[in-house]
Amino acid sequence: MDNFFIRFSPLILPFKVFSLHAFGCIITLWVKDQYVIPIWLSMALIDAAFASKYGSIIQELYNNSYKDALTGIQNRRCFYMRIIDEMEKVRTRNTPLSLLMIDIDNFKPINDTYGHDAGDEVLKQIAAVLKENVKNTETLSRWGGEEFTILLPDTNVEDAMKFADKIRSNIWEHRFKYEDITIKLTISIGVASINEVMDIGQFIKVADSALYKAKEKKNFVERLGQAAL
Repeated sequence: MDNFFIRFSPLILPFKVFSLHAFGCIITLWVKDQYVIPIWLSMALIDAAFASKYGSIIQELYNNSYKDALTGIQNRRCFYMRIIDEMEKVRTRNTPLSLLMIDIDNFKPINDTYGHDAGDEVLKQIAAVLKENVKNTETLSRWGGEEFTILLPDTNVEDAMKFADKIRSNIWEHRFKYEDITIKLTISIGVASINEVMDIGQFIKVADSALYKAKEKKNFVERLGQAAL
């Protein structure tokens, strides 16, 4: 039914508006006064039902567009939408902005050893642990594969490093489970921070470079601050 509404909405919506208005004119001219209000109320209920249906469809389309299907957190598209807004705040308010690039260490052996279902379950559990540590003003996204990002507005490099080490420690201490298997994992994190506006692609590249250095040690947090940009 939802597919029907989505497919034919360009026809359904105009037809609904036209038909309701046309019917309203007809009953105003031809129906006795005592029946007008009940009929109008019925039409209003029909209109509300259509609006509710399309509202739920729009919400579903939004979730599919901006949320990762596996983990339920924001996806890369949402990340880019948010970082554009946050970069504008850096420009207008001169506030710091930090970015964490997160990668699961030695993730491939999990898929190879236990199967891709186990790998998917681990990704969902890691996303849940990360989400527990993220505020509403911060943006947790799945970057792709086993990589995640966290965008930290109004956060300088020192505070970003403390936050990154906190979530690194939380993952290290957490016991991930798949069926009767207990899996221990670590993550590496690259941190980049700015105090003035810069190209978004370059900002992401710096965080990725910091992650690359962190991956050389594993279970580690590496930073690249403003001076390294």
